[in-house]
Amino acid sequence: MSRSTSEATAAKSSMPTTVDQALGPLTQQAVDNATDATNKKYLSDARAIALGLVMMLIGDTDPQDQAVVQLLADVNLGMRDVLALAALAGALISAASDRDAAEAAARAATAKLEAARTKLHDATTSFANLARGKLGPRSPALEKFGIKPLGGRKGVKRVSKKNGASASDSTATPKT
Repeated sequence: MSRSTSEATAAKSSMPTTVDQALGPLTQQAVDNATDATNKKYLSDARAIALGLVMMLIGDTDPQDQAVVQLLADVNLGMRDVLALAALAGALISAASDRDAAEAAARAATAKLEAARTKLHDATTSFANLARGKLGPRSPALEKFGIKPLGGRKGVKRVSKKNGASASDSTATPKT
């Protein structure tokens, strides 16, 4: 037996003999489980092509299918292409799974961040309110903690509800 004949025999023996073997990870369930519309479309297309090829190459074929198989073989399309599509689909499925896991981890990390941020904000607000309550809302000592004292009455113009005149403006005339 020549080397090329033994290589061909070895190659044939390593070829899948069932549809499931040939399609590998390119299952209908993998297509159905795809969460991304683009991935679902690409997996569905690849599955349709691979399944069609496998059924012609492995399954019972009629004479018309044999003619198609021969035409495809003439341009070197065959089981190796099915296996290549299945491998590429497997890589896409794996990458999508990794991305989905990363998205879930990012959502969890964001929730954890927001919870920590809320707790810190609540703590600093509580401290500021407590300090204002104990030291007084306009105490200069508040600034030592980075808390701005609340504004006093300086520069604040109070408006009388009765006549619309400023309380500090004794010469104002009532509005008519």
